[in-house]
Amino acid sequence: LSLLKSPVFRGGNDVRADERLYLWGLLNWMSVHSTTTFVYPHLCALHSMAPEVGRPGSSVATVMPPMIPLTSEKVEPTGAYLVSNGLDMYMWLGNQVPRHFLMELLGIETLEGVDCARLILPERENDVSRRVNAVLQELRRPGPLWPNLRVVKQRDQLE
Repeated sequence: LSLLKSPVFRGGNDVRADERLYLWGLLNWMSVHSTTTFVYPHLCALHSMAPEVGRPGSSVATVMPPMIPLTSEKVEPTGAYLVSNGLDMYMWLGNQVPRHFLMELLGIETLEGVDCARLILPERENDVSRRVNAVLQELRRPGPLWPNLRVVKQRDQLE
C-alpha cells in the first residue's frame, strides 16, 4: 500500500512527468536499504528523545531515536517529528510545541506568523540543537544523496 502512495506509482496528475521519471531513475539506482527507506519512510519524535539519543553510542556512531509507525494517530500537536524517506526530510512541528523547545531548536518563541519555508536549522549552542542535528547527520550519512530538510508546521500548506 505504501508503494502505491509513492509519487513514482501514484496515479493522477499531481506528479509531473519529469519528476516521476527522475524518481524511477533513482529507484533503479538505489540500494535495497535506500529503496526500503523510500517506500517506508522513517518517523521519529524529536520532542521526547531519551537522554542518550543524538550522542555517540558504544556500537553506533550516533544513538538514534526509535522509529514509530508513520500514521497520523502517532503525531501529537505538542510534538516535533522528523520524517525521512532518504530523498527528503521534513520536520513537522505541532501547533502546541513548547516554547522552550522552539527557542532551543530554532531560536523562535512561536510558530505564529512564521514562514516555515524560510526556516533553517542551525546548530545552536545547546543540548537539544546539537542532538537533533546529530540525528539529522546520521540519517543523511548512509546515502549518496543529501536530503534537504523542510520545516512544516501543523495545518500549513505543505502538510
